Order: sequence, then C-alpha cells, then structure tokens
Amino acid sequence: MQEQITSIQRQLGEKTSELANEQTTVRILSEKLKDAQALSTGFDRLMSQNKDVLEKLEEQIRSKFEQDQIMESQAKERSVLDRLLVFSTRLDLADI
Repeated sequence: MQEQITSIQRQLGEKTSELANEQTTVRILSEKLKDAQALSTGFDRLMSQNKDVLEKLEEQIRSKFEQDQIMESQAKERSVLDRLLVFSTRLDLADI
C-alpha cells in the first residue's frame, strides 16, 4: 500500500511539474501573441498612412499634369501670337 502511495505521489509530482511547464509555455505564447497583435496594428496604421500618402501624391501628379497642359497651351498661343505679330509687321513694312 505504501508503494502505491509513493507511486501516486511521484506521479502527482511529475504532473505538477508538467503543468508548471505548460503554464510557462502558455504565458510565453500569450506574450508573443500580444506582441504580434501590436505589430499587426502598427502595420495596419502604416498601411493606412501609405494609402493617404499615395492618394496625395496622385493628386499632386494630376495637378502638375493639368498645370503643364495649361502652360503648354499658353506657350502655343504665345507662339501663334508672335508669328501673327511678325507676319503683321512684315505686311506693314511691305506697305511702306
């Protein structure tokens, strides 16, 4: 009977040790999960910021393109006006 009690006490000690190891493992894994969740939240924030930056860049590119188109159009108009002025001046000189 004493052998059975000793065996049960030994088994109880082993199970207690296993449980302590598993509790330590669970604690470590819980900490790693919290770290991973925090990292994921950080990445989500960065992704949102990147989206905002890209949208602003796209708007700036569109605006710059529109400005370039306007400047190109104005340059063409000035060129035509300059040619007309030269042509008009030549006609005036030819009349003299």
